[in-house]
Amino acid sequence: MKILILGGKGFFGSSIMAQALLKNITVYGTSRTISNSINIIKTDVSNKTSLLSLLDKSVPDVIIWALMSDKNEIELVNNGLLNLLSLIKKETKLIFMSTDAIFTSHLL
Repeated sequence: MKILILGGKGFFGSSIMAQALLKNITVYGTSRTISNSINIIKTDVSNKTSLLSLLDKSVPDVIIWALMSDKNEIELVNNGLLNLLSLIKKETKLIFMSTDAIFTSHLL
């Protein structure tokens, strides 16, 4: 099984990545910035070409959305999530996890 964690350097995503690696699961994470980790791939989910390249490289069975943008959460979901949904295969499972809506009053 291959897992792709969007937001793999964040608090939530990095915790999931660590647990997956402990269980010897193939796992990749994403970040907006370059990382020294071979498991972290620089990706902009709002850029469809960048996202397609990531999916082609990682070929995940499961994608976990653990992204958060406290200032642009609605834009992130509207652009990034719609891009993702248009590109993933039917057999790929998507798990959407976000704590941002709980802590961000402008979304309520």
